[in-house]
Amino acid sequence: MLPPRNAIPNALTVARLPLAAVTFGCWSVGPDSTLSWIGLAAFLLAALTDALDGYLARRWNAESVVGRVLDPFADKVLILGSVMILAGPSWHGDSGSVSGWTPILAILVLGRELFVTSARAVLEAEGVDYRARAIGKWKMMLQSACIPAVVVLVQIAPKLAETLATPVAWTVTAVTVLSGLDYVSAMRQGIQKVEAS
Repeated sequence: MLPPRNAIPNALTVARLPLAAVTFGCWSVGPDSTLSWIGLAAFLLAALTDALDGYLARRWNAESVVGRVLDPFADKVLILGSVMILAGPSWHGDSGSVSGWTPILAILVLGRELFVTSARAVLEAEGVDYRARAIGKWKMMLQSACIPAVVVLVQIAPKLAETLATPVAWTVTAVTVLSGLDYVSAMRQGIQKVEAS
């Protein structure tokens, strides 16, 4: 029996978590393995569910508070887990990181995501609508495109990856951190609403 139509967007969001787990398990062995391609397929499928759940929720008027909490959580699990694995020792060679990601970049991305998640939790608890903003969605799209692109590059053109992976990782990190500034403005407005009420 199929789930009710309104439950499908949240089901897609939840499905992103086991797909993320498959991605992490496969990528944790490093780039020189068939498992890297399986992890890539799982990552891309997870990213597809991210695009699809929001579209269906809007189309079917099935947006919910649960979805607003689960969707960014699942996004962050997928992206942060991937970044931390790509910054880890399995993806380092004799000349350094083959993925372009380093622990410092992973920490910057983690810090931004923790800040936004914490602010959302507090403001939503106070009844303030702190849903994902346009720049946050563009940031997610960039991450979802660049992370698998680097994995593919490392697999099929490792020499080219040595040149391109690091600038790509730095660009994604910069956009991620800068997008957090937009949320700071939204957070200030939310705090003012809470204090005025």
